[in-house]
Amino acid sequence: MPIRLEVMHPFLKWVGGKRQLLHELRPRYPQTFRRYIEPFVGSGAVFFDLYGSGTLNGRDAWLVDDNPDLIGCYQMVRNHTEAVIAELEALAAGHRADGEAHYYQVRDERFNPSRSAGGV
Repeated sequence: MPIRLEVMHPFLKWVGGKRQLLHELRPRYPQTFRRYIEPFVGSGAVFFDLYGSGTLNGRDAWLVDDNPDLIGCYQMVRNHTEAVIAELEALAAGHRADGEAHYYQVRDERFNPSRSAGGV
C-alpha cells in the first residue's frame, strides 16, 4: 500500500516567513542530506514543506528558536492539541460576539499579564 502524504502548512504567520517563497526555494533544496536543522523556525514553512513532501522521512530534524512564546505555542499544539482547538474555538466565538473589544480584553487581561508573570 503506498504511503499517503498529508499536505502540511504552517499554522502561524510569522515575520520573515518563507511560505510565499517556497516555489523559489524548492529548487534550491539539497538533493541529499542526513539531517535538517532549522535554527530560527518561526512559522516553520520550509520544515512543513519538506515534511509534507516526505523528504524528511528517515532523517533527524531539529527545530530551534529562542522565542519562548513561539516554542510554547508549538509545545501546546504538540502536547495538548484538543485543548488548543477548544481554546481557539472559544476565542473565535468571543471575537464573533464582541469583535475588537474581545481582542483587547484577551491581549490586555489574559495574554500580556500571563506573559509578564512567565506563564506563557
